[in-house]
Amino acid sequence: SEQCSVYGDPRYLTFDGFSYRFQGRMTYVLIKTVDVLPDGVEPLLVEGRNKVYPPGSSIFLHEVIATVYGYKVQFQAGLELVVNNQKMAVPYRPDEHLRVTLRGQRLYLVTDFELVISFGERKNAVISLPSMYRGLVRGLCGNYDENSKNEMMLPSGALTQNLNAFGNSWE
Repeated sequence: SEQCSVYGDPRYLTFDGFSYRFQGRMTYVLIKTVDVLPDGVEPLLVEGRNKVYPPGSSIFLHEVIATVYGYKVQFQAGLELVVNNQKMAVPYRPDEHLRVTLRGQRLYLVTDFELVISFGERKNAVISLPSMYRGLVRGLCGNYDENSKNEMMLPSGALTQNLNAFGNSWE
């Protein structure tokens, strides 16, 4: 599996190792599976909500929202867990497909297909995705195809050289 990270005043490091800074202050798609997936590959959507702290200064990742197996799992600032719009206690395990735990000031979402999303008090997220998702994802975490030169792909599939156009296209 490979990792995508979001940290600081948002800096992004994609699965393929491309690092960039994007100052968006909305909610953005970090990972979205392509429309047609092979059998056995679960559809996945992971979004990051950025917020200005304090007003007028730096922008930070404020919340991570993962939609998988019909659950909408939100990791919020203050290490709060919200599932399908209801606040939940941690550890949380609705079924054998996924669980949420708290370890060392980080929330972890782990699925049975080895997706791991962790979100820390210090406004950073790390997402691990198994290799079966190679080439099957798009978004600010890139397309996970072992090529760091083609990361800035728009939802249309076109590549751009403009970082802001790339970032804003995934709002």
